[in-house]
Amino acid sequence: MRCNARVVLVILERPEQHTLPYLMVAERGNETIRSTRASALIAVAKAKIFIEEGWKTHITDEHGRNFEAAEFHLLPAVRATLT
Repeated sequence: MRCNARVVLVILERPEQHTLPYLMVAERGNETIRSTRASALIAVAKAKIFIEEGWKTHITDEHGRNFEAAEFHLLPAVRATLT
């Protein structure tokens, strides 16, 4: 049986939708995982899961500032939920 179907995928890019301000990086041994998120709270939650599994993590904000695990509470969006 032969199938002559064609699939065409069209991707329309909108630059404003690709700007996710928080980059979570988890490293363990020679493995590195990067995850971008629009929410600092989600980035922190994801980082904490990796930390529990033995990964070293940090989060970079939209201004390029790095926050280690002990500094996650200093992220402005996280700090706002703590007050």
